[in-house]
Amino acid sequence: MAPSPFGEVGWREKYTPLGQGNVPVKDVLRILKTTGFSGPVEIQIEYPDGDADQGSDKISLPRAQVLQPIHEDLLFLQSAAQEIGFTGGTAA
Repeated sequence: MAPSPFGEVGWREKYTPLGQGNVPVKDVLRILKTTGFSGPVEIQIEYPDGDADQGSDKISLPRAQVLQPIHEDLLFLQSAAQEIGFTGGTAA
């Protein structure tokens, strides 16, 4: 299962932070909790990644600019999981 921070605006894609797009993250976690799911949960990022997706060995953006939104998504996911008592997958 990989909720993506993806929202749609008209005919264009708009990438949003986790919890602000079309995926009802807390509802998804509640369902996983209800079913007894205990596997890993993945965050699939869709942020500017400084060409890492092109196989570049050096990112073309400042490191903090690439990692900050990912870190914020992780914190949101951990907070949402804690709020509803979901202890399934853990962050590595």
